Amino acid sequence: MFHGLTEQKNKEERKANKKLRKLSDEQRMEIEKQRNDDFQMRRKLFEEEERRKEEYKQQKMEERKEKERLKEIARRKENEQMRREEEQRRKQKEQEKEKQRAEERERAEERERAEERQRVKEMIRNEEIRKRHELLDKEIQELQMKFPNLTYRNCLLRLCKKYHPDKNPNIDLEYIKLITSMIR
Repeated sequence: MFHGLTEQKNKEERKANKKLRKLSDEQRMEIEKQRNDDFQMRRKLFEEEERRKEEYKQQKMEERKEKERLKEIARRKENEQMRREEEQRRKQKEQEKEKQRAEERERAEERERAEERQRVKEMIRNEEIRKRHELLDKEIQELQMKFPNLTYRNCLLRLCKKYHPDKNPNIDLEYIKLITSMIR
């Protein structure tokens, strides 16, 4: 009796063994040989099947490896693309910052030029005021030399009458304002 076989197979084996005992040695040898050949054939088929299974497993492994390799290549390309995009964004930011710095420099230069123009205007104005003061002082001295009895205030009042806009329409208004401010 063979363990692990179904009952039907065991019965068939017993019958076959019974028949073998009744046969001659040559016939037994022939049947034994035939059984061995069948066994070898089944064994070859089993080995072939195992080999095919193993090849299939290998093929699947290779396919998986290839997929992994392709995924890795795709990841690398994606990473490279992301790195390039990040580099472009960084360069763009740098360009924008540089542009802002240039604009700030231009604005600063423009402010400096405006301040310089303002200083020049202020200097010219101060120079004009100084000249007006000198002219006024000169005229007051001339009046005091002509009329020694006049006070400073009276000299200023005479100058106000002399340079009044009704009498001299082309007179410098700043000069008149200067005279009147000195009276008060």
